[in-house]
Amino acid sequence: MYLDQIVDSILKGLNQQLSSMKYNTIDSFMRVIIIYSLVPILGIKGYIIMLYVGTIFNASLSINRLIVVSEVRFRLYEWVVLPVISIVISCVFTRVLFICPVVLCMLVVTSIYILLLFIFRCITKRDIRWMRQVFARSNIK
Repeated sequence: MYLDQIVDSILKGLNQQLSSMKYNTIDSFMRVIIIYSLVPILGIKGYIIMLYVGTIFNASLSINRLIVVSEVRFRLYEWVVLPVISIVISCVFTRVLFICPVVLCMLVVTSIYILLLFIFRCITKRDIRWMRQVFARSNIK
């Protein structure tokens, strides 16, 4: 839901309000059909299915439009596959080797995840320089 809202806002900022409105209208129509057909049969489960299906559908259309409009080359392996592998490894590693309070486990998982992002080169020195420049500019008043 958060990703969908952010992408919709970016599309609106890129003068793609019509596309955003079209996707939201299609999404609303699809949600009404799902509610009408699944909620009487499945109850709250049908409603939850509608939330997932509608949000994923709308976000997928919006992300696709954003990629087309911004002309960004989407690197699935580097931006999705390797980070997902990293988080799975860090969670499994922490779960198997550490018995600790929740907050400590969260810190361990996060540390291992960031380390794996560097090892898999999902985050590079160039990315670090870019982030420093962004934060340096944001501190200037």
